[in-house]
Amino acid sequence: MSKNVFRASFWHLWSRLSLLGIALVILGTTLSQVAASSLGSTTSIFSSEHFSLMLITTIAVLLLTAFFVSLHVLFFPIIVDQDGITSRINRGRFALFPWSDIISVRTVRHAGTPCYRVDSRSGKMTIFVPLCIKQKDLFDQLLKQKEIAFSEKSPILPKLPKIVAKPVAPQPIREAGYIVVSTEQNRRR
Repeated sequence: MSKNVFRASFWHLWSRLSLLGIALVILGTTLSQVAASSLGSTTSIFSSEHFSLMLITTIAVLLLTAFFVSLHVLFFPIIVDQDGITSRINRGRFALFPWSDIISVRTVRHAGTPCYRVDSRSGKMTIFVPLCIKQKDLFDQLLKQKEIAFSEKSPILPKLPKIVAKPVAPQPIREAGYIVVSTEQNRRR
């Protein structure tokens, strides 16, 4: 198997985030104009100043979103080769998931974007692969070649010991040398 590099689709991510940004700009500027007019401002809510503020802020949001999405596409590739799946995880470091360590792949939503969630046996690492990657069919085919199970349920992870809280016996409270007596009764009978 050769080394295959998959990247997210710029246009797919940018269009979703831009629509969210535009909605937040319209909401935020309208609320700020309503607040200003309630405090005695002479400008109306839908004035030319309001529309120019929305236009300038929307352009800034679109440019910033394009910049950050292009950084994400460039610096967060998913690499599939004979060793396993390599991708960036938390704190920006690359992590290799060997094929033998992958439990399952399931579809989830991560930050509003549909993704594959690749879980490891140890349960310590997870890779999120956006479904909007280029050549998604090839990615699915490579996973099926390695006989990775696609599941709808969360994988069975090792059981952790259950921590049981010990009940505290009621004792008098001491404050500044005095004993404070509580009149509350124990309600768990």
